[in-house]
Amino acid sequence: MDAKQHGLKEVDLGRSDVHETGLSVFKDRLGAVRSYLTYLRYPLDPPRLVVTSGTSWPQKLAPYIPDVLVAFGGRLLYRHFG
Repeated sequence: MDAKQHGLKEVDLGRSDVHETGLSVFKDRLGAVRSYLTYLRYPLDPPRLVVTSGTSWPQKLAPYIPDVLVAFGGRLLYRHFG
């Protein structure tokens, strides 16, 4: 059965990154109403490197990779594997 037949009147289109203008325009054309979210992160200090046996070097390096670089890598991989 269709959602409309069940009496549903709204569809949550989910969050969009502010830099994803194409996705935002697509959702706008579907009639979306924008609202902005503010994210707070805790702790503000980056995690300290803790060396334990059995930890691989990528796991040790991961907390120090800037968020911008992680996001770029995610978008790049998503195009090929998503």
